[in-house]
This record gives sequence, structure tokens and C-alpha cells, in this order.
Amino acid sequence: MQQLTYSILECAETPDHWIVECTMSYIPDWEVCQQDISDWLLSLGFIIKEFSLGADRFSWRLDLAGLICMFHVEFLTETFWFDCDDAITRDTIVLGLVN
Repeated sequence: MQQLTYSILECAETPDHWIVECTMSYIPDWEVCQQDISDWLLSLGFIIKEFSLGADRFSWRLDLAGLICMFHVEFLTETFWFDCDDAITRDTIVLGLVN
């Protein structure tokens, strides 16, 4: 299994969402993606509260020190992003990702 590494691509903001888009060192195969990404999220200190599977998207609801966010992997566009409800959560995630 390859080591999953990342970098922050962009931080964006809409009226209701604060987004942190990431690039990954590789796109895990569909069959192992849930486990690879879950392991990576746990290694960053997230608690996985829920996992959901869509047609071409995996989503995790996460807790980081009491702050709740979502992490999504979309296979069609090969996009990875955190979706937060507030700037504090987004900024906490960014600080955790760059350290």
C-alpha cells in the first residue's frame, strides 16, 4: 500500500460553507479507498462519526476536537475536500494539515 500524502490546493468560502480542497499523492482504488482515506483521517487526529457512499463519492462526517466537518472524495473529478460550516473549523483543519 502506498503512503497517502496531501497538500492544500485551495481554501474557498461561500455564504454557507468553508472549503479546503486538497490534492493527494495518488487516487486510491475504489475497492480500498474507504480504508485508505479512513486510516489517513485517523492519523490526522479526526474521529470518524459517519461514512456514506454515493454513486461516485465517498463522504466522512468528522470530529476534530469538538469541531464537526465533512470530508469528500469524488472519483469522477478526482477531487478531495473538507466542507466546514464555519471559518473556525476550516482554519483549525488548515492548521492541522500544514503542521
